[in-house]
Amino acid sequence: MGGSMMSEVYENSIDAGMSSLAITNTSPHHNAPIISSYNDHIRPLLDTPLDLTMVDLPGITRNPVKDQPADIYQQVSAMIKKHIERQESIILNVLAATRDFSTCESIRMSKQVDKKGKRTLAVVTKADMQPQGLLEKVTADDVNIGRGYVCVRNRVGDETYQEAREKEEEI
Repeated sequence: MGGSMMSEVYENSIDAGMSSLAITNTSPHHNAPIISSYNDHIRPLLDTPLDLTMVDLPGITRNPVKDQPADIYQQVSAMIKKHIERQESIILNVLAATRDFSTCESIRMSKQVDKKGKRTLAVVTKADMQPQGLLEKVTADDVNIGRGYVCVRNRVGDETYQEAREKEEEI
């Protein structure tokens, strides 16, 4: 994907739909999935057709639990690096608003492969749980998320979708 096409992707809306589940490893004891990723097909709302693939990578696990292998951290890290080091990849970090962004492993990995942040952006979840200082936190961009942040919150109780979006705008 060329530079101008990547700019179009950032500037236009996309519609993602889950298409399949690929199991990348199984537990030797129970034949249960350890690490899996969803291969989502993304359809940009553009006149020009683009060939894009979205890879939902697993969260970074440092300590194995239950039947996970002892080297789970190395396995997950290698899988993530394989996908994000490609120059045509767009790196989307999902961060909780309640976390210190500078301690996030995904940010560290993104910086290793995208030093200028040209391919990196972030979605900040739980924006309603830390409304004080959140705007300053994302606008200061101390960790250099080159393409910026999108802050989101979940609906609560009986909120309609519209009410949730309005409250999200307020944050």
